[in-house]
Amino acid sequence: MLAFVASLLLFPVQVGEVFTDTEYRFSFEPPVRVRQLPDEERARLLGVPLEKERNIPRDAWAVAGEPFRHNHLWLDESTYGRSIKLLLLDSLPWRSPEEFMSMVDPGAAAGTRPRDLPEPIGPGLIHETTFESNGRLVRKQTVYLLDLGDQRSALISMQAFDDDWVVVKPQFEQSLQTIKWQRGELPEDYKAMRQAAGAPLGPGLGGGPGARRAGAGRADLASMDPEAWMETEVLGSFVLAAVALLALLLGGKAGA
Repeated sequence: MLAFVASLLLFPVQVGEVFTDTEYRFSFEPPVRVRQLPDEERARLLGVPLEKERNIPRDAWAVAGEPFRHNHLWLDESTYGRSIKLLLLDSLPWRSPEEFMSMVDPGAAAGTRPRDLPEPIGPGLIHETTFESNGRLVRKQTVYLLDLGDQRSALISMQAFDDDWVVVKPQFEQSLQTIKWQRGELPEDYKAMRQAAGAPLGPGLGGGPGARRAGAGRADLASMDPEAWMETEVLGSFVLAAVALLALLLGGKAGA
């Protein structure tokens, strides 16, 4: 904590220009001196066909069996090795904090849990990992945000060289504080279930109650166990799509 406070004093935190994805009503301010890659450059860098990587309007989406999505990527223009990856997705890929951890940090010690992100940034989860890339240690924060009203999610990966983490972590934290997301209205029966459980309407994920299953009627909400965590139907076709998407989003081999 002392190192974090010292870094704020020694290295004033600055953020760049506001980025907005109008299709998802999502905006934030990335750090200064990172450059957003256009669709063509991002597809070439990731080695995927442009037609699969291009961000198109929702009403033009025609990929059978895969949820609508937008991908964005920022790369460093300084020496810190920073990159920011943002995936906006018309689905909720993880059913619990444990499922989230199994994807972002499969080598974590048993019982390791992600940190809770409350409103107004959340509800969501955040976890920090370290891995090796090209002979250098890299540290990464992975953030999972939920829009329970519209059954959408935002996956954000922010990484940089481990040697520079004391400098760049405050930058990443400040960028997270600038997130603004116009989420969908929570169903009335979800609100009633929350109130009946004696919980606030805007919980984090660590011990929150259930959310409606993807594709289920709103009436299902009220019948769910209020102590259960979020449940979503994860179909086989979505799992295949999620593996491909998350391989791009969470690139690198996680380590302890």
